[in-house]
Amino acid sequence: MAIIPGYGSRLLTSFPAMTSADACMATPTSCIWCCTGDMGDNGMIMDFVDLKRALKNMVEELDHRVLLPGRSPSVKIEQGGEVEVRVGSKRYVFPPEDVVILDVAQCSAEGMAGLVLERLIDEIEFTPNVHMIEVGLDEERGQTAWASRELQP
Repeated sequence: MAIIPGYGSRLLTSFPAMTSADACMATPTSCIWCCTGDMGDNGMIMDFVDLKRALKNMVEELDHRVLLPGRSPSVKIEQGGEVEVRVGSKRYVFPPEDVVILDVAQCSAEGMAGLVLERLIDEIEFTPNVHMIEVGLDEERGQTAWASRELQP
């Protein structure tokens, strides 16, 4: 973890992410998150236990699963005893337990970074001194897609 001076203080760290090579998905190898805000009385911007737990739960839910974009106009998904996916003239069939349909238009690193960011904001009650959250997903070293949001106090 590094503390970088700037707007308040900025904490930056990484967390292992999905490592599988699933169909219809970018394959991030690490998740980087950054928290910007003012130091609290305890000398920290925030306690990262809840943030790490939420990220770990997301990784466990998504890792080694076929991730499908639920809002894509070009990916047609039918669910029943199997999950049938049509992309153009191609057809794919998966067992339902192997699939997660995500509320994104594309399962790109950019789409996934935005999804992870929104879920973190929904799941964690950030203290008022936290001003911004950023999430980056590495497709590979040097190729990171970022999503960020300023938080309202």
